[in-house]
Amino acid sequence: KLREIEYLTAVQQYGLNSSISTVIDLEDVIPFVNTNLSILKGTFLPIIIYELSRLLRKYPKLNAYYNNKSIVYYDDINVGIAIDMDKGLKVLKIADTEKLSMVNLEEEILSISKKYLEDKVTPSDASNITFTLSDLSNEGVSAFLPLINKDNSAILAISSLDKFNGMTFTLTFDHRVTEGRYVA
Repeated sequence: KLREIEYLTAVQQYGLNSSISTVIDLEDVIPFVNTNLSILKGTFLPIIIYELSRLLRKYPKLNAYYNNKSIVYYDDINVGIAIDMDKGLKVLKIADTEKLSMVNLEEEILSISKKYLEDKVTPSDASNITFTLSDLSNEGVSAFLPLINKDNSAILAISSLDKFNGMTFTLTFDHRVTEGRYVA
C-alpha cells in the first residue's frame, strides 16, 4: 500500500481520491419516506444517514483517515452534513449518529440547519466529524464528485431523483486508506 501511495502521490499531492457511483432505485422507499418521517417528509436524507451510520460500523475504513503513513480509525461515528444555504459552506456534525432513531435524526438535521441559518454554529458543531455527506438532491444534479473533508477518508454525494425514481450515490474515497473493491 505504501508503494501505491508513493506512486499515486506524485500525481495528486494532497490525497489520492477515487470515486465509485451507483444508481439506487428508490421507488419502494418513497412510500416509507412519505409516511414514516414525521418532520422531513419527502426527503431521503434521514433514512440515508440512518443506514449510512450503521454501514460505517461494518466498513470501518470509511470512518477513518490517513495520517503520516498510518490509517487512524475513529471509535465514534459522527456524520457531517455539508450545508450551503447562501451563508457559506459548512460541514456540521450529527454526533453519535448510529445511536439515533429516525425521529432523532430528523430533529438533529433541523437543529443543525437552524443553527446554520441563525449564524449560531459553534466550533464543536463543525469538529470531530468522522464521515461527510453532501446532498444536492434538490438541485437537479444527476451526479457530482465532492471533496473529502479534513480527517475523513470518504464523502458520500447524493444526487437528484431521476424520472425513473433512481438516485445516484457517489462515494469519493481516499485511496491511501482503502481501495475500490472495498468501497464497492
